[in-house]
Amino acid sequence: MNKQLNFEEVPHWWAICVDNSCPLSGKCLRHHAARVAPVTATKHLCIIPHPADNGRCPHFVEDGTLRLARGFTGIFSRVSREHHTAMKRQLMAYLGTATSKGTYYRYAHGERLLTPEQQAWIGRLMACYGYSPDVTFDDYVDDFIFKAGTHYPASPTAGLCVPADGTERPDAGLSERKV
Repeated sequence: MNKQLNFEEVPHWWAICVDNSCPLSGKCLRHHAARVAPVTATKHLCIIPHPADNGRCPHFVEDGTLRLARGFTGIFSRVSREHHTAMKRQLMAYLGTATSKGTYYRYAHGERLLTPEQQAWIGRLMACYGYSPDVTFDDYVDDFIFKAGTHYPASPTAGLCVPADGTERPDAGLSERKV
């Protein structure tokens, strides 16, 4: 699905780039956002253009959409009772909700979207406990990701995967992830 970028979706805190001479401008979401700005837009946070250094720019964000998941209300339906609590705690810790169940439930019920990295992490958590890593989420949406001050929280390390039977296993790739 090719979603069109609408300037109204660009967060006010997210800098755009108006440097048409940049060799990366054709692949940069910041430049794409500037191109779709309406003529009525008179001010927005902008990057001060400097020539890209050997094809590299510290502000470059690849243009395009990602497939985001909305909600995971059914993922624990195939999980045994003995694993449910431990897995839910790890998932809550990963989503940055150790002190607030509210954030976890916003992800679970689709009020917050899960990035591909978060989706993969959930699949690895399932595999760590012996379940299929192929997780089906409630819904999917293709959307632009505005990085550097992103609206998706960084997630803490979940640590070891310790099933209810007490057998410790390596974290199976469950590691810190930043968007």
